[in-house]
Amino acid sequence: MEYFIIVIIALVVLFLIGRELFCWYLKINERIELQKNANDIQTNTNNLLEKLIQLNVESKLNSSNNNNNDVIGNTIKFDNLEVAEKDLPNTMNWLEAKKECEKLGSGWRLPTKDELNILYQNKDKIGFFANISYWSSTEDELNKRWVQSFSSGNQFPADMSNPVYVRAVRAF
Repeated sequence: MEYFIIVIIALVVLFLIGRELFCWYLKINERIELQKNANDIQTNTNNLLEKLIQLNVESKLNSSNNNNNDVIGNTIKFDNLEVAEKDLPNTMNWLEAKKECEKLGSGWRLPTKDELNILYQNKDKIGFFANISYWSSTEDELNKRWVQSFSSGNQFPADMSNPVYVRAVRAF
Protein backbone atom coordinates (compact mmCIF):
# COMPACT_ATOMS: atom_id res chain seq x y z
CA MET A 1 0.00 0.00 0.00
CA GLU A 2 2.86 2.36 0.76
CA TYR A 3 4.23 1.66 -2.67
CA PHE A 4 0.87 2.57 -4.19
CA ILE A 5 0.76 5.90 -2.31
CA ILE A 6 4.33 6.72 -3.39
CA VAL A 7 3.46 5.97 -7.02
CA ILE A 8 0.33 8.15 -6.81
CA ILE A 9 2.31 11.01 -5.20
CA ALA A 10 5.01 10.62 -7.87
CA LEU A 11 2.36 10.68 -10.62
CA VAL A 12 0.74 13.79 -9.10
CA VAL A 13 4.14 15.52 -8.86
CA LEU A 14 4.97 14.51 -12.44
CA PHE A 15 1.55 15.73 -13.54
CA LEU A 16 2.06 19.09 -11.79
CA ILE A 17 5.57 19.47 -13.20
CA GLY A 18 4.34 18.51 -16.67
CA ARG A 19 1.47 20.97 -16.41
CA GLU A 20 3.88 23.76 -15.38
CA LEU A 21 6.23 22.90 -18.25
CA PHE A 22 3.31 22.87 -20.66
CA CYS A 23 2.12 26.28 -19.38
CA TRP A 24 5.65 27.67 -19.79
CA TYR A 25 5.76 26.21 -23.28
CA LEU A 26 2.45 27.92 -24.15
CA LYS A 27 3.63 31.24 -22.69
CA ILE A 28 6.91 31.07 -24.59
CA ASN A 29 5.08 30.28 -27.84
CA GLU A 30 2.61 33.08 -27.13
CA ARG A 31 5.50 35.51 -26.60
CA ILE A 32 7.17 34.28 -29.78
CA GLU A 33 3.89 34.84 -31.69
CA LEU A 34 3.48 38.28 -30.11
CA GLN A 35 7.04 39.16 -31.11
CA LYS A 36 6.39 37.96 -34.67
CA ASN A 37 3.19 40.03 -34.76
CA ALA A 38 5.04 43.06 -33.37
CA ASN A 39 7.74 42.61 -36.03
CA ASP A 40 5.06 42.32 -38.74
CA ILE A 41 3.32 45.43 -37.42
CA GLN A 42 6.64 47.31 -37.37
CA THR A 43 7.43 46.21 -40.93
CA ASN A 44 3.93 47.21 -42.13
CA THR A 45 4.19 50.53 -40.32
CA ASN A 46 7.55 51.24 -41.93
CA ASN A 47 6.16 50.34 -45.35
CA LEU A 48 3.15 52.60 -44.81
CA LEU A 49 5.37 55.45 -43.65
CA GLU A 50 7.54 55.08 -46.74
CA LYS A 51 4.43 55.15 -48.94
CA LEU A 52 3.05 58.20 -47.09
CA ILE A 53 6.36 60.02 -47.47
CA GLN A 54 6.42 59.20 -51.18
CA LEU A 55 2.82 60.35 -51.59
CA ASN A 56 3.57 63.54 -49.68
CA VAL A 57 6.56 64.28 -51.93
CA GLU A 58 4.48 63.57 -55.04
CA SER A 59 1.66 65.70 -53.67
CA LYS A 60 4.03 68.61 -53.04
CA LEU A 61 5.45 68.29 -56.53
CA ASN A 62 1.96 68.20 -58.03
CA SER A 63 0.82 71.03 -55.79
CA SER A 64 3.82 73.08 -56.85
CA ASN A 65 2.99 72.48 -60.50
CA ASN A 66 -0.69 73.22 -59.91
CA ASN A 67 0.16 76.44 -58.07
CA ASN A 68 2.29 77.49 -61.03
CA ASN A 69 -0.59 76.80 -63.39
CA ASP A 70 -2.96 78.71 -61.08
CA VAL A 71 -0.70 81.77 -61.22
CA ILE A 72 0.22 81.55 -64.90
CA GLY A 73 -3.32 80.60 -65.95
CA ASN A 74 -4.47 81.97 -69.30
CA THR A 75 -1.66 84.30 -70.21
CA ILE A 76 -2.22 87.68 -71.83
CA LYS A 77 0.11 88.84 -74.60
CA PHE A 78 1.14 92.43 -75.42
CA ASP A 79 3.67 93.04 -78.20
CA ASN A 80 6.47 90.64 -77.23
CA LEU A 81 5.45 90.28 -73.55
CA GLU A 82 3.47 87.41 -72.03
CA VAL A 83 1.79 88.20 -68.69
CA ALA A 84 0.70 85.68 -66.04
CA GLU A 85 -3.05 85.78 -65.47
CA LYS A 86 -2.76 86.25 -61.69
CA ASP A 87 -0.45 87.62 -59.03
CA LEU A 88 1.76 85.33 -57.01
CA PRO A 89 -0.28 84.33 -53.94
CA ASN A 90 1.55 86.43 -51.32
CA THR A 91 3.30 89.75 -51.02
CA MET A 92 7.05 89.23 -50.74
CA ASN A 93 10.38 91.02 -50.62
CA TRP A 94 12.24 91.61 -53.87
CA LEU A 95 14.62 88.63 -53.63
CA GLU A 96 11.75 86.25 -52.86
CA ALA A 97 9.75 87.75 -55.73
CA LYS A 98 12.62 87.19 -58.18
CA LYS A 99 13.07 83.57 -57.05
CA GLU A 100 9.33 82.80 -57.13
CA CYS A 101 9.01 84.14 -60.68
CA GLU A 102 11.93 81.96 -61.77
CA LYS A 103 10.28 78.93 -60.14
CA LEU A 104 7.31 79.35 -62.47
CA GLY A 105 9.47 77.91 -65.22
CA SER A 106 10.90 78.74 -68.59
CA GLY A 107 11.58 82.47 -68.88
CA TRP A 108 9.21 83.76 -66.19
CA ARG A 109 10.60 86.82 -64.38
CA LEU A 110 9.79 90.17 -62.81
CA PRO A 111 8.82 92.86 -65.32
CA THR A 112 11.12 95.81 -65.93
CA LYS A 113 9.99 99.28 -64.83
CA ASP A 114 8.81 100.07 -68.38
CA GLU A 115 7.03 96.69 -68.77
CA LEU A 116 5.32 97.22 -65.43
CA ASN A 117 4.01 100.56 -66.70
CA ILE A 118 2.60 98.78 -69.78
CA LEU A 119 0.85 96.36 -67.41
CA TYR A 120 -0.57 99.30 -65.46
CA GLN A 121 -1.82 101.02 -68.64
CA ASN A 122 -3.54 97.75 -69.65
CA LYS A 123 -4.60 96.56 -66.19
CA ASP A 124 -8.28 96.47 -67.13
CA LYS A 125 -7.58 94.28 -70.17
CA ILE A 126 -5.25 92.00 -68.20
CA GLY A 127 -7.37 91.86 -65.04
CA PHE A 128 -6.88 90.53 -61.52
CA PHE A 129 -4.60 93.36 -60.34
CA ALA A 130 -4.82 94.65 -56.77
CA ASN A 131 -4.88 98.42 -56.23
CA ILE A 132 -1.47 98.33 -54.59
CA SER A 133 2.19 98.39 -55.62
CA TYR A 134 3.98 95.74 -57.73
CA TRP A 135 7.71 94.93 -58.00
CA SER A 136 9.81 95.57 -61.08
CA SER A 137 13.26 94.17 -61.79
CA THR A 138 14.71 97.65 -62.39
CA GLU A 139 17.28 98.96 -59.90
CA ASP A 140 17.69 102.63 -59.01
CA GLU A 141 20.94 104.43 -58.14
CA LEU A 142 20.52 103.75 -54.37
CA ASN A 143 20.31 99.94 -54.80
CA LYS A 144 16.53 99.98 -54.40
CA ARG A 145 14.03 98.48 -56.86
CA TRP A 146 11.29 100.32 -58.68
CA VAL A 147 7.68 99.57 -57.85
CA GLN A 148 4.49 100.87 -59.40
CA SER A 149 1.25 101.70 -57.63
CA PHE A 150 -1.67 100.20 -59.48
CA SER A 151 -4.07 102.62 -57.79
CA SER A 152 -2.30 105.87 -58.83
CA GLY A 153 0.11 104.74 -61.57
CA ASN A 154 3.06 106.33 -59.77
CA GLN A 155 6.45 104.64 -59.94
CA PHE A 156 8.95 104.99 -57.09
CA PRO A 157 11.98 103.20 -55.63
CA ALA A 158 11.37 100.90 -52.66
CA ASP A 159 13.59 99.08 -50.21
CA MET A 160 14.10 95.46 -51.33
CA SER A 161 12.88 94.12 -47.97
CA ASN A 162 9.37 95.60 -48.36
CA PRO A 163 6.50 93.14 -48.90
CA VAL A 164 5.05 93.99 -52.33
CA TYR A 165 2.77 92.24 -54.85
CA VAL A 166 4.23 90.35 -57.82
CA ARG A 167 3.03 89.68 -61.37
CA ALA A 168 5.30 87.52 -63.52
CA VAL A 169 6.05 88.12 -67.20
CA ARG A 170 8.16 86.57 -69.93
CA ALA A 171 9.18 87.39 -73.46
CA PHE A 172 7.64 85.38 -76.30
